[in-house]
Amino acid sequence: MGRDGLVISLREAGFFESGSARLRPESLQTVHDIIHSLSRTPYDIRIEGHTDNIPIHNLEFNSNWELSSLRATGLVRLFLEKMRNFTLLPAIRPWTVALRIAAST
Repeated sequence: MGRDGLVISLREAGFFESGSARLRPESLQTVHDIIHSLSRTPYDIRIEGHTDNIPIHNLEFNSNWELSSLRATGLVRLFLEKMRNFTLLPAIRPWTVALRIAAST
């Protein structure tokens, strides 16, 4: 473990189509399994948004940064929603899940 704690990198796992912020349907079970495993840990969780290296500028996304932001915030929402279902606590402490955005330009 490094100074950032345990890092699970999913950058190249293919959870998203290129240029899309929507999780692939076939990725949902894997993400749910990860959430279930992490819901039992007392440690803070940081989700970092990344994007592919293909520049984007269209009606939906003005930049790769916007695509990365939407991907990460969608995962944070999913984590908070699912962790509430998996934990025995009345509600997950939302401040234990942090968000960091990075984008290729």
